[in-house]
Amino acid sequence: MRLSLAAGTSNGVQRADPMIRPAELSDRFAMVRMTRDFFEASGLVLPFDAAWVEASIKAWISDEEKLALVLDLEGVRGMLCAAHVMSPLAPVRVSTEQAFWIDPCARGRWALAMLRRYEGWAKAQGCAVAGLASMGGRGADVIYRRRGFVPSETYYMKEI
Repeated sequence: MRLSLAAGTSNGVQRADPMIRPAELSDRFAMVRMTRDFFEASGLVLPFDAAWVEASIKAWISDEEKLALVLDLEGVRGMLCAAHVMSPLAPVRVSTEQAFWIDPCARGRWALAMLRRYEGWAKAQGCAVAGLASMGGRGADVIYRRRGFVPSETYYMKEI
């Protein structure tokens, strides 16, 4: 991996892509907006609550055990949040993506770059497996497969 001088360092760790960086508290409003956009695009049956989402984002940003990345292209245009836990099914640590969105105007090569950062973080946390969610049939599946992810199970939701 080539590193440019513009990449800089963060906590002594070289950053390979200055456009993808750890989220900061000041990014939370853009992240709430992107979460709202995800809700609208996905038809998710959960109710959108901006205050709840903002509190969740603050927790992701402040918790060193979680990952909160943003895609900064002269403004925040993407986000990826993840966490890791010990699997209840096997003696391994697993990471799960909890929120991944890139604004339609910024999609393209950035998804693969964000996934590489997520995988690197998961590996550094000692995870044996990294997981992603997909709404299916909307393009993300192709990108996930390109990075070596394979379908594991399908998750269904029903409003009750």
